[in-house]
Amino acid sequence: MAKKHVILFAGTTEGRILANWLDEQSGVTGIVCVATEYGAELLEEEMSLKHLTVHCGRLDEGAMEAFLKKESPSLVIDATHPYAQVVTANIRKACEKYPDICLLRCLRKESEDEAKDSKGDKNGIIHVKNTAEAVRYLSEKEGNIFLTTGSKELVLWQGLPGHLERIFARVLPVEASVHICRELGYSGRHIIAMQGPFSAEMNYIQLKEFQCSYMVTKDGGDTGGFKEKMQAAKKAGATAVVIDRPKDKGMSLEQTKEAVKEWMKDPICGWKMAQNEYKDKNPIIYLAGIGMGREDQLTGEVLDCLDRADAVMGARRMLDAAAPYTEGKAVLAAYKPSEMVNWLSSFEWDEAVLVLSGDTGFYSGAEAASKAFLQEGWEVEYIPGVSSLSYFCARLGRSWQNVHSISSHGRSCDVVSHIRHYEDCFILLGGKGSVSALCRELVSNGLGNVKIWAGENFSYETERILCEATPAELLMEEESHPFGSLACVIVKNPHAEETRIYLTKHPKDEDFIRGKVPMTKETIRRLSIEKLYIGNHSVCYDIGAGTGSVSVEMGLAIRRSCNEGSVYAIEREPEALELIRANVQKFHGNWEDIHIVEGEAPEAFEGLPAPTHAFIGGSGGKMKEIIGTLLNLNPAVRIVANAITLETVSEILACMKEYGFEDGELLQVQFSPVKQLGSYHMPIAQNPVYIAVMQHPVKDDVEEIEWLDS
Repeated sequence: MAKKHVILFAGTTEGRILANWLDEQSGVTGIVCVATEYGAELLEEEMSLKHLTVHCGRLDEGAMEAFLKKESPSLVIDATHPYAQVVTANIRKACEKYPDICLLRCLRKESEDEAKDSKGDKNGIIHVKNTAEAVRYLSEKEGNIFLTTGSKELVLWQGLPGHLERIFARVLPVEASVHICRELGYSGRHIIAMQGPFSAEMNYIQLKEFQCSYMVTKDGGDTGGFKEKMQAAKKAGATAVVIDRPKDKGMSLEQTKEAVKEWMKDPICGWKMAQNEYKDKNPIIYLAGIGMGREDQLTGEVLDCLDRADAVMGARRMLDAAAPYTEGKAVLAAYKPSEMVNWLSSFEWDEAVLVLSGDTGFYSGAEAASKAFLQEGWEVEYIPGVSSLSYFCARLGRSWQNVHSISSHGRSCDVVSHIRHYEDCFILLGGKGSVSALCRELVSNGLGNVKIWAGENFSYETERILCEATPAELLMEEESHPFGSLACVIVKNPHAEETRIYLTKHPKDEDFIRGKVPMTKETIRRLSIEKLYIGNHSVCYDIGAGTGSVSVEMGLAIRRSCNEGSVYAIEREPEALELIRANVQKFHGNWEDIHIVEGEAPEAFEGLPAPTHAFIGGSGGKMKEIIGTLLNLNPAVRIVANAITLETVSEILACMKEYGFEDGELLQVQFSPVKQLGSYHMPIAQNPVYIAVMQHPVKDDVEEIEWLDS
């Protein structure tokens, strides 16, 4: 018989009650784990343990696994806080490594208060999903805030306007909590270091004392004082902002005690009986890749999942492949995760399968489905399948480890830039991105010499593969025997940039179609582009675009790196607009992410997406208005402006001062190209050009921190 050794993860009221109760049980030894010294102090103050010892300190997944291996318990009880998702997940994962360990989840009951069913601002209660949503909501409100969610999430409130004046934070009376508050800039009355529990009257007094219009809290249940907080907020006329509890399942305190009693009678059979009687099993959904779709593509693991499943979902074609294994099961033909969630919520089930084409990790609907299922508190497990890339390459008798893969099916993708950059590209096509459309785009962009392998209907009797054709040859084939809307291609470009020692040169001034419109010269243009630091997902404005030379270079900077982004060439002069159109067509062909906007800045910005980068080649005397509008659209926009006259430089310096740019520089650039005159070489003097760089510091978004109850 396995020894009756228990590890209890506590740190809550329920945990302390269980610790005291376990200590009184005959024949039981064990360890009570708490995260902080404060939690250990509470145990020592409230009880004198005889048979259980206390372990203090936080454990990540690896440390927890090692701890379980060392202590070798036969029963683990998770009585951590309902909001301590990371801890609960780590405990579960660690226990899964040791099949002989019995795991029970003791979960505090949700509040039975009227707040539970309220929506919107009913009863003065606002429900939000997480702290970030609470911050966004209160950023649009005025009034002081009584924050009762502890110190660990306090950093997330840094983005709230006036947070140091508005927030009054109630935290545990321990050095670590107070230190966090002070490190974040809170002081004096704004730090309320007190130990609960708190009565409704005490909560009310504090709300009134600090003149708080809002109370931010979590549904800690009746034992966590939630009811008293709601009563106080209502009495004080304050709005309660409730961060909703994450979805989880487990036993009540009394059910946990009964389950432990069964385990004490028989550590194995008794525990299993207790699990079935008291614990709600967390449903699991298998996201199963079924390969190319034919029945013989199903792996043994997928077949096992289908055999155990109560319900099967997926697109009709996928369900047809799995049909021999779905008899007697609930089946839903659907594409949208929301439809699947609604359907699964309508009946009882333990295991379900979502069948997906190809491999679940390769341009699959698995990711979106997983997010929807996890939000419901269901477990998710990925089951891999054969991808279209691996299947296609296998049929062609080649490896695929050096093939660059992309998809234009249902998404925006600059396929041509990827083909220019990579020697071998695999592309999933669909919708507007048909085989014939790709061939035409390759020809119009000077890539008519590449080789293409095209395929469709993989694994089916109608499978079709066309090998090593030029775009023109494939277009001729398309006229008599077109590929369907869903197809795959591999494109080989022997002249791709990744194969070159010396990359393609940037356009020279003489490469552009010129008129009487001024143009930013090559050296200044290149230096300005370098100073912009154009990256992925850039939205670039070229203001006073002239001939469009900077717009063209912005687009090339995006496309050379195979990044996603867009360019907006903003110009008011008709002659210049025609030149921009001609140059954009010359250098970018039919690329859809470069846009020509007729109008004068800043009025022409209306309706455009917020810029990440802006080049000002001409301001028309509106430098201040242009920069001010750019900052209103995006406070972190990076701006590069060119100036020739001292008057324009003066405007720029005034803007730098007024808008308080912390990251800024002003360069005077003068270059003299050397030209041969007879047998002599002479530098040709050029007028100096000023290049100004302006940007406020970019602040990275703070990731949400899991709150742990001490």
